[in-house]
Amino acid sequence: MPDTSRRPQTLFEERIDFDHIAMSQDARVARHVSQLSRMLRKIESATLAWARDNLARKKLRTAVAKFSLPRKPRHRAALRKALSSAAKTGAQDVALELEQPTPIFKISDLSRVRARADALFEEHTNWLETNLKRRWSQAMLGARIDEAQIMYLTRLTFAEFGGWQPPEAP
Repeated sequence: MPDTSRRPQTLFEERIDFDHIAMSQDARVARHVSQLSRMLRKIESATLAWARDNLARKKLRTAVAKFSLPRKPRHRAALRKALSSAAKTGAQDVALELEQPTPIFKISDLSRVRARADALFEEHTNWLETNLKRRWSQAMLGARIDEAQIMYLTRLTFAEFGGWQPPEAP
């Protein structure tokens, strides 16, 4: 990973501990990533249950088009919380290093952060839903619909999205 940390540019900035700020940001990112990863696992298990019930057991070919990811409001709320707390804490870290009062976020700043979180949420859900529907539709075209195949395709899609280890083929 390239070194993108900020370096002091003036005498005033010489006394700022940029390494401390970077370490706190890395810890914050790790917490948010682990929280979102747990949420993605829950979404995956709910999607697997839906796919098992509707696609593998009932063999409803038209159910693919009606699929929508579960837990969307929680996912959106978690992304909003993660991005807004990261922005606020980052500003607080810099203010502490400069020995200044913590800045108060304006409504416009928070709206910008929320808009960024909503855009990220839409990107995530669109990617997941599109790839799941595409793979399920291709599997449903086959003469025989196998539960193991549907489960494998669902897990593979989530593994690609989450950066997890891909499942073993059935």
